[in-house]
Amino acid sequence: MTSPLLVVSDTSPVSALVVMGWLDWLRQRWSEVHVPDMVWAELHRRSTPADWSKLEDARCEGWLKVTSVKDASAVATLIAEDLDPGESEAIVLAQELDADLLLVDESDGRRRAAARGLKYTGTVGIVLWAKLEGLIPSARQALRKLREEANFFLAKDLIEYVAQEAGEPNLVDEIDALVKLGRTNEE
Repeated sequence: MTSPLLVVSDTSPVSALVVMGWLDWLRQRWSEVHVPDMVWAELHRRSTPADWSKLEDARCEGWLKVTSVKDASAVATLIAEDLDPGESEAIVLAQELDADLLLVDESDGRRRAAARGLKYTGTVGIVLWAKLEGLIPSARQALRKLREEANFFLAKDLIEYVAQEAGEPNLVDEIDALVKLGRTNEE
């Protein structure tokens, strides 16, 4: 079910989702996702021809929208504070559009977004949503796959935390249960 929330994304969430073949989750979750010009350029540089084709298709379908930032000086200020140009534009665009949500993964970008009163989530939050919606059987497996196949940095603690939030059993508890079951069968 799509949500009418106004959403702006930085490069990382869109890039990770397209690499993993999960780009459609954005369309399933939100009716539109806006990316600023710099993010679109970064996506073009980072994408394989096949992934770029998927991004172009999403843009042509109208749910992935490339939107220009109006306040270049606000972007320049964030860049001067050592924030990535794509993140800078995404934060400024989210403010300009009065976005309900910013998709951003990097901690510096999240801190700057929070300081400006923006709500945010990232790729991990989208994976958790996908699990809760029944689109994937396991958040833990999806996050491990994301880490391995897309070289997406994820701490093991975060993967386990998200798996617990998704209602997946803790691996230690699961192993203990299997060991106990084995002991029961031996007796």
